[in-house]
Amino acid sequence: MTKILLAACAALALSGCVTAEEMAAQDSEDCHSYGAATGTDAYFQCRMVKSQQRIDASERAQAQIQNDLDIIAANHAPPRPMQNILVAPTY
Repeated sequence: MTKILLAACAALALSGCVTAEEMAAQDSEDCHSYGAATGTDAYFQCRMVKSQQRIDASERAQAQIQNDLDIIAANHAPPRPMQNILVAPTY
C-alpha cells in the first residue's frame, strides 16, 4: 500500500504544475543563457535538445513507475491454487 502511495505521489510530482508556456519560456531563457539568439540554428538546436531531454525524462519516470507497480503487483498477487495431488491409499 505504501508503495502505491509513493508511486502516485511520484506521478503527481513529475507531472508538475508547469504549463507548456512556462516550459517554453524556461527553455528559451536557458537557450539564451547559452548564447543562442532567437531565430538562429543554434537556438533551434538548443530548443530541440531541451524538448528531447524532457521527453526522455518523462519516459524514464513512466518506466520507473510501471516497474514499481509491477513489483507491487507481484508482491501482492494471490497465491497460486495447489494442484490436485492424488495420494495412493496405504493399507
